[in-house]
Order: sequence, then structure tokens, then C-alpha cells
Amino acid sequence: MSQQPFIWTHGPLPTRVETGDFDDLGAVEEVVEGYHAIVALRVTALPLYAGDPWSRGLMWQEWAQELLHRQAQCLVALHPSLLGAESPNPTLRTLDLRYVAREGDLELVLLLKAFDPDEQRATWWARALAGEVVALFPPEYGLRPVTSEQAFARYALCPDEFAEGDRGEELGVGWWLGEMRRYEEFIPLDRERQVREQNYLVYPFTWRLSGMSQVLALLHGWPGQAVVSVALRPTALCEAEERHLCDLYATFEKLEEADWLKARVQGQIGQQIYASYLRRLKRPYLMRVRFAGRDSEPEALVRALGGTLSALPESVPDPGVAANPRETHVEAGYEVAFPRRAVEGELETAWSNLHWLEFDGWGPELSQPIYRRFRYLVDAWGANSAFRLPVLPPELVADLGLANA
Repeated sequence: MSQQPFIWTHGPLPTRVETGDFDDLGAVEEVVEGYHAIVALRVTALPLYAGDPWSRGLMWQEWAQELLHRQAQCLVALHPSLLGAESPNPTLRTLDLRYVAREGDLELVLLLKAFDPDEQRATWWARALAGEVVALFPPEYGLRPVTSEQAFARYALCPDEFAEGDRGEELGVGWWLGEMRRYEEFIPLDRERQVREQNYLVYPFTWRLSGMSQVLALLHGWPGQAVVSVALRPTALCEAEERHLCDLYATFEKLEEADWLKARVQGQIGQQIYASYLRRLKRPYLMRVRFAGRDSEPEALVRALGGTLSALPESVPDPGVAANPRETHVEAGYEVAFPRRAVEGELETAWSNLHWLEFDGWGPELSQPIYRRFRYLVDAWGANSAFRLPVLPPELVADLGLANA
């Protein structure tokens, strides 16, 4: 990097760090006092397709898919080698892609965080992570470090924006925030009361070539202020979790033999989904999709974001052609979680996660603790359903004024 980035450091804070162990309550964490160091890289350009815009067709699709593949490949390359590490991610290296709308302007930025009990080491880890991202991310996006505290505060929603000592209903007054989560359900047998905890199914988000484009277009010119944050943290799949995935797959094998038609159909879908998780979660990331804003209403943004992540895939089998039942089309779903002010600590946790790029749990969950992480685990390609810089047609890039910004 030709310019040194501004590094925002805060601490020491008690912070949960994975140990690599697993028990009846899920992944085991220990509390470590340390410093959070965050760097921002601004996206200064969006690449344009060089062909004739009137005859893009499949050629444009191939170009767009290649660009998105390179974004996903960057995540593969950034996943740390965990052999011999004391925990799956001891420095809590975290990537957070943010769409930041403010008074009609839209900016795209990558926030990168590292953690360490020593402040100087934390800043060194953060600067090193920024260097890796700049080297590995597709150069067409022109990543540039944010070099001033004032500019950094525009993207990070620093806690200085909130009054010292605000708590409960006063925290973040005038703001709204929430989280987009993958849809989860229990599959019943012939009667609802026969649902078993092992009949748990969590659906993936949908990957689409045009994914997040509508969100970006909506935020351009958004009234007031809004942020969409897609945070990723490398982790490791525990041996116990692999066994639990196998158990869930076996459960849905049995459901396929049930007497009730719906259970049989869901048994096929569950096998397809859990087989995919078993194949693909070799270098997993934890992913949280968050949104916040003020001086506006969130409904349009929530619907655009949810529609993007749960829309029908772009290639749906022809219903008139016989299909392999093992290739059942799966329509993803989503749920929106807002922190409940009546529940102590939820609002503070939700804001803290957004400020410090953290992943502490809040809100209701259906699953047993041993299955809980499956809702948030993705591989690089699954992460790319939301963690992406959208590939836009040239005319839309020009309309948004984002090319070579």
C-alpha cells in the first residue's frame, strides 16, 4: 500500500475467542482481554464490461461470473492455515464489507479487524491483513486505504456517535438495526407434536449472478443514513460438528421413508442441503448480515436484502422435464431479527457487534446449541451470496456514478 491506513484501536476489552473445543453448548470460547484494531479500505471503482452493451448475452454473464469467482477465491486465499494454532482464529481476523449510504451518497468499504492482548501486535495484525486483502482482491476495484480518523468514522459507525453512558432504550436513539438470517425450521411428521429436535433444517442463502445489485441501487440516493454490513470471520469446523452434520443427514434419510408425503419431500431436500454442507465447509467462515439506519424507514431495505438472499436461483429446472429427485430445487428463505428492547442485553449486543465487528449471539434461535453455528457457517462461495461487490451492467454503473469513483 502506497499510503499508510488509519488504524482505529480500542481496548482493552474482554472478548470471546474460540478455543477449538466443543461441548454440549457448542463451540467453546474463552474470554481474553485485548485490543481491537480496525482498518478501512475504500472501493474507488467498479469494473465495466468492455463489450457491446447491446449484445452482452452469455458473454457478459461469463465475464460477470468470472469476476465474482475471483472475489470468492480471494476469501479462499484469505482463510488462515490453522495447523498448530492455539485456537481456530486467535487474532479474530475479520472482514466486513459495508454499503454506506449517507445523504444521497453511496460508498463501498471493506473494514478489516485484528485482535491481540498487546496493542502494538493488534495494529500490526490489522495492517498485515489489509496488505493481504489489497494484494489478493481483484485490482479492478481500486481498493485504497482510509488514512484519516474523520473519514474512518463515516464508515465504522464509531461509538462516539452515541452519547457516553447511553443504555437500553436510549442506546442509538433514532436508529434502527437488525440482522438478516437464514431460514430455519423443524420438519414435522404426520402431526405437529411429533416434531423432533433432530428434524432441524437450516436453508442456505441463494447465490445469484445479480445478487446485491438491487440493494446497491436502492441505497444510492437513500433518504437519511443506512448501512448494510456483511461480516465474515474464519473459523474451523469441529469434529463434533461434522458428526452432527452426518447425524442430521441420516435423520433426513429416514424422513424420506416416512408415511407422510411432506416429510418424504423434505427428507430429500434436507439430504441435499446437508450433503452440500458436508462437502463445502472445509474452510468455513462465520457470516452475519446486518443493517442499520436512521431518518428513514427500514422496510424497503429489508425487503430488497431478503429478496436478494432468498430469491429463486437463476437456472430453475424445466417442470416438463423429468429431474433426478436428488437434485430437488430448494427455495431459500430468510428471517429478520430485530433486537428486543424488553430482553436485557440484546440491543447492546447488536450494537456492539456492528461497532467492533463481533459475532456474539442474540435473539431467538430454534436449534439446539450443538447445531446453532450451522445457521451462520458458509464456505467462500456461500459467503459470496452476500459478501460481494455486485457486478452491474454498464448503464447502471454510470447512473449510480460508481465507476472510477
